[in-house]
Amino acid sequence: MITRIKSNKIIFDDNIVFGYLYFEDGTVIGVTDGEEKFDKEYDATDMYVSPGFIDTHTHGGGGFDFTGTTDDVIKGCDFHLEHGTT
Repeated sequence: MITRIKSNKIIFDDNIVFGYLYFEDGTVIGVTDGEEKFDKEYDATDMYVSPGFIDTHTHGGGGFDFTGTTDDVIKGCDFHLEHGTT
């Protein structure tokens, strides 16, 4: 399934553009300013669309410690994902 995100604030290294970001199976397959085939769309107009952020040092998240149980680690990771850290 191809999913499209529409936004007037797609962040690139050197500028911010209007366009459509297309992804399939969790992978970005293109960014265009025109219409392409898609199955599902998210309208993120006036919202910034950017790559996920990487946290190089963390001990947990959302009150969950990465030295705890497997379930704690998963919940800590989910907390970070919800806030833009991939």
